[in-house]
Amino acid sequence: MRADLPPGVVLRRSARALRCALRLDAAAGCVALVLPARTPMEAGARFAWSRAAWVARVLSALPPPVPFADGATLPVAGRAVRIFVEPGAGGSGVAIDGGVLRVRLAAGAADPAPAVARFLRAEARRALGALLAEKAAALGAPTPALSVRDTRSRWGSCAPGPGARVTLSLRLILAPPAAADYVVAHEAAHLVHAGHTRAFWALCRDLSADYAAGRAWMRDHGPGLLRYGAAVTPPPARGGR
Repeated sequence: MRADLPPGVVLRRSARALRCALRLDAAAGCVALVLPARTPMEAGARFAWSRAAWVARVLSALPPPVPFADGATLPVAGRAVRIFVEPGAGGSGVAIDGGVLRVRLAAGAADPAPAVARFLRAEARRALGALLAEKAAALGAPTPALSVRDTRSRWGSCAPGPGARVTLSLRLILAPPAAADYVVAHEAAHLVHAGHTRAFWALCRDLSADYAAGRAWMRDHGPGLLRYGAAVTPPPARGGR
């Protein structure tokens, strides 16, 4: 019985899954076949092949990865900037000059990606930190500690309480301002409401500069933020139980 998978499909076992499912993983450039722990591989493969046309269609529609390289264009805080690398410029540094992200590389350095990533992380911490302080002030609460990470599965999280901490994705600096503002408002609202109740959504709406636009953008375009950085290639299809 056939147990191989269509091109671009990878196997992921889940103890919590109740049935076979195909899920687009835009960050990895593949489609995940999620199988319950006891479902035979052959049954999962049949399911995946029955939807092979859909798999091919969604994978072909994925935008190409954008590496942090000379000439690439990035959306930084709502505006497009083009990376311009100045190799061997006698000292390293990154700065936005109009519509250009100028990257000065120290002598001997060739890859601008680490410098661009550091710049984006610093920009994210500055901009998102200011938004978080603004939301906390609106709540009459102390500004929680902030962690900025390159998270791949969620845009933010909140640990409320006396030592409150909010974690946000550095990739929010690549989103439009309304979208980043919505995510920060979402996590700030969790300082008051743990669950996604009606009261939570009402507070989130009150804290957001443009709640509807920001939420819609993250829903429709958020996964595309994961294509910036190192090029991503789909892992090979895997079989087995």
